[in-house]
Amino acid sequence: AQAYGWQTVYAFAAAAILVPMIVMIVFAKEPPDVDAHASLRQHVACLFEKDGWAFSLIYGVTFGGFIGLTTFLPTYYYDQFGVSKVQAGQLTMLAAFMGAAVRVVGGALFQLVPLRWPAATAVAGSMIGEIGALGGGLVPNLMGLSKQHAGTYLWGFVIFGVLAVLMLGVMRVMQIRWTRTWAEKGGRARQAAASAAEPVNYQRV
Repeated sequence: AQAYGWQTVYAFAAAAILVPMIVMIVFAKEPPDVDAHASLRQHVACLFEKDGWAFSLIYGVTFGGFIGLTTFLPTYYYDQFGVSKVQAGQLTMLAAFMGAAVRVVGGALFQLVPLRWPAATAVAGSMIGEIGALGGGLVPNLMGLSKQHAGTYLWGFVIFGVLAVLMLGVMRVMQIRWTRTWAEKGGRARQAAASAAEPVNYQRV
């Protein structure tokens, strides 16, 4: 930004986005169509089921936590360690890159969404993704409140860590039931369910 101006930095970022866009256009394939059409009730079923909110809470802490932490790190580096704003941005870039690389593993969770709601994948994916993104505001707010009332960022990190452990527990509890219904052991997608032509009629839980 100092060498080329902040507008040019955004131009570089926009150019980088072209790479995954081209990859998607060339290699992404549409799933096979199914004959059955979901009703409105099937489309919104995920809004009234425990599974939908379990996915959302887990995604809110994992994906939302990544967004929030990346947003907060420049302030943390600048205030806590006295580095320059440029150095804070560089350190945050490294952390964001490492997080984005590991983030690929997140597909292990999100690839289960079409299996749980085969007739309402778009609605379920939108709900979980948006609530997960809203979780991005959690970390900066926790850190701000911790600094304001305790004079340190420590308790913000502690609360975020506790939430992560809680979501791990939720994932474990839900995994037991999921592997009895629509997912294989270990959280892998059940291929038979994915290739079914007719939507699965799950009971409301």
